[in-house]
Amino acid sequence: CEVFTTSGALRPEEPGEIKPASVSQSATWENNVAKNGADNAIDRDLSTLSSAVPGGYANAWFKASLDKEHCIKQVVHYYSSLSTNTHTCSSDTCTCEGGRCDDWPLSLTVYHENTVTGDYVPSGCKL
Repeated sequence: CEVFTTSGALRPEEPGEIKPASVSQSATWENNVAKNGADNAIDRDLSTLSSAVPGGYANAWFKASLDKEHCIKQVVHYYSSLSTNTHTCSSDTCTCEGGRCDDWPLSLTVYHENTVTGDYVPSGCKL
């Protein structure tokens, strides 16, 4: 589970972009948080990367927590300024479009932590 970025510049903030309040990952590649830590995935710096490894889990994971309830329609995964995957979410799934969806297949789930399992979209969201 890696977020590679290489161009060395801050990317512009997207209209309607929501910055996570916090991020975490299963374990950090090489235990090098400065180089591969979860916070690098949300710093908008295209010269940094986040790289998760499984650690004690079956699979590597990355989690972004938001400051309040939001209706999530898309999640954009930047590999560089020229390479992105866009995950478009509906009420029960997210699908991937982009150049690396097949190369680096990632499962993306959007959910509300305080709801019943399977109730992924907060009430009132119109997707």
